[in-house]
Amino acid sequence: MPTKVRFGVEGRMGGKDFSTYMIDDMDVKYGIHGYGSTAKEAMEDTYASYREMKELAAQNGDVLPDMEFEFVFDVASLFNYYPYLNISAVAKKMGVNASLMRKYASGVCKPGKERLEQIRHCLRDISSELMTAKLY
Repeated sequence: MPTKVRFGVEGRMGGKDFSTYMIDDMDVKYGIHGYGSTAKEAMEDTYASYREMKELAAQNGDVLPDMEFEFVFDVASLFNYYPYLNISAVAKKMGVNASLMRKYASGVCKPGKERLEQIRHCLRDISSELMTAKLY
């Protein structure tokens, strides 16, 4: 059974580069991470890095455990990965200045704990609203 491992996905300032890093301490001596010009590319590179490290471990007589990846986004990588989320509309729903939200989404500013929780809550509300929408 694969071990579930969390990877952080982060946007760099300006939102042009993204990277992933292992959040959970796996006590492995092979580094697994990813880079890309989008959050998706960085996540895909993480899988490639894992395959390469698994091969390297086998060549060295080591075993890298099977892993199930779970990606955790910062605000910049979230809006990059889900580009259909309208930054201004999310900001308006939260009652936050759209310019400030764009700074979070571009990685220029990092939200504090309270603001991050407010963003999480807003996204949960949006998700709940979408789940109750009826189409015909």
